[in-house]
Formats: sequence, structure tokens, C-alpha cells
Amino acid sequence: MGSNSGLTLTIPRGDFGFDINFELTDSECSAFDLTGYTLHLKMWRPGKAKDLLLNGDMTIDGAPALGLALYTVVTGDFNIVGVYLAEVEGTLAGVQISWQSFNIEVSESPA
Repeated sequence: MGSNSGLTLTIPRGDFGFDINFELTDSECSAFDLTGYTLHLKMWRPGKAKDLLLNGDMTIDGAPALGLALYTVVTGDFNIVGVYLAEVEGTLAGVQISWQSFNIEVSESPA
């Protein structure tokens, strides 16, 4: 599944209250129909995928067939400077899919 592949998202340490928007696509780069899916944004340190630093609920943004989703950043999500791996994971009727991993860089910033 494709989505934001090769992307590095930079977020200043301690920032919150904004949305991270996603355009989720299938293997042919067409909008992925999110009808009925539950979505999560997951983030972990490279090499430590079992130790999730973030497993946040996402929202489908608009008509599910458009493949648009968002995650609203809350206090505490990005407090530690570093480069992390992340992905959007979707579940529907016992089936779990993940879109290609991308990087999140938490940059130094006065909190």
C-alpha cells in the first residue's frame, strides 16, 4: 500500500493541537476506500517496532472513498527529539493493513 512513502515529517518538539493529513492510496496510487476501517497512527524507534511510542486514533476526513485521513496531535505525542518510523494502520473485519512506513523527525525546539 502506498502513502507518503519516502516522506520525512518534521515536527518541533512539544508542538500539539494541529492535524497531520494523509492521502491513503492503493498499489496503483488510486484513493484507498476507507469505508468501515478503523485507523491508527503508529510510531516507534528504528529497530524497536514492538515498543510503540504512539498508537493514536485517526479520523477519516470526508467521504471514505477519497482515502483522506488525519491524526490530531495531542500534548505529549512528540516530546523527545529524534528520528522515528511511523505508519498508518487500518483494520476492518479482522483484517489489518499498513501503509508504507515514513519518518517523523522531532526537532529541537524550546517547549
